[in-house]
Amino acid sequence: MGSGTADGMRWEPDAHEFPSVLEPFAWGGSTYVILRVPAGLYSEALALGTRRAAGTLNDQRVNVGLTRVSSLPDPYVYVGPGLRRRIEADPGDVVDCVLAPADPDLVELPADVESALAAAGATDRWELLRPAVRRQRLAAIESAKRPITRERRVAALVSEVLAG
Repeated sequence: MGSGTADGMRWEPDAHEFPSVLEPFAWGGSTYVILRVPAGLYSEALALGTRRAAGTLNDQRVNVGLTRVSSLPDPYVYVGPGLRRRIEADPGDVVDCVLAPADPDLVELPADVESALAAAGATDRWELLRPAVRRQRLAAIESAKRPITRERRVAALVSEVLAG
């Protein structure tokens, strides 16, 4: 294991490099698309006090949640439509994965969002939001199919942050 710690000091756990097949997973009346991840990655993350992993999927930077359910033998990552577009993969495709446990408070900002928040003087307010809330708000932006939709969503996010 690398030098990651659960107390927020320094996060440098070892990366796990592995191929994984995007596969459908029926659960609770819905079908999700997932990537199975090594049990060691999941165990290492839990030992560090997190259920998040960061790295790359098909060379695209990601910060994803690690999940385990009793109906599957392996832990996995949910790969929604927006992320599938980013990594250019569909169910049945093999994805090149490089993931390591991630600080649960780390929420990387896309450059356009970071610039918009800074221009509006909203960065400090953004940082006051809980990490889970920041990730949720960014998911809507990341799932935009068209650039104009993304721009509108970034503007709406900035307005929401400023409004408190």
